[in-house]
Amino acid sequence: MSLSVSLRQFRSIFFARAIATVLLGALSYKRWRGLSRFGRFFIGNELVQCVFIFVMAAAVLLQPALAAERKTRVPDQQKKDSGSYPRKEDLLAIEKSILLLTNNERNTRGLPVFQGSSALTYLARRQSENMCAARSLEHESDAFPNGWKKFTDRLKTGGLTSGAENIGYRTLREQPEKWATAVVKEWMKSPPHRKNILNPRWRYLGVGLRMCADRIAYATQFFSSDPGSIP
Repeated sequence: MSLSVSLRQFRSIFFARAIATVLLGALSYKRWRGLSRFGRFFIGNELVQCVFIFVMAAAVLLQPALAAERKTRVPDQQKKDSGSYPRKEDLLAIEKSILLLTNNERNTRGLPVFQGSSALTYLARRQSENMCAARSLEHESDAFPNGWKKFTDRLKTGGLTSGAENIGYRTLREQPEKWATAVVKEWMKSPPHRKNILNPRWRYLGVGLRMCADRIAYATQFFSSDPGSIP
């Protein structure tokens, strides 16, 4: 942080000194007796005046720097409120966190952890994208594009013969780790979703996230016993 003093700031410093001297003198004045002992001490002591003026000058000089710091804080909050948050990196971090948290649930129960799959991740992201576009939390919908309306369509696209899917959505206003934790906890509270997560038959998992309007994010988990293939 650097400091620079303008002519206007110098004028403010000297003006502040004059006002401070008058005000302190007035406050220290005892009626009918002239200046109090403190008033005479302040007026006659150059060192005390210098210390006081130094504090006043520091306040004047630091004001632009403090104002600039406040301005840097505001854009960070506005960034989250304006829709530029989360960034792509934040969404990727959430996907990784969901995979990690899901594997923690399996690991604590002695189940083999899921392996990542680029093909399943692709299918999961497309499902989240389709739900976002349709503004609907559904596994299957006529509002989805052709070739993606049915779960069996997605299995075929990924070259799979079997699989399962968890979906969910939640307002994204918190840190990525907290968001991912909340979503996985909700899935674990739901018997059908919990069954998919703890099913030993499934060995691979893809996670896909899509940010939509009103800060709603859709999440999809795509499970399978095979890694699949990218179309």
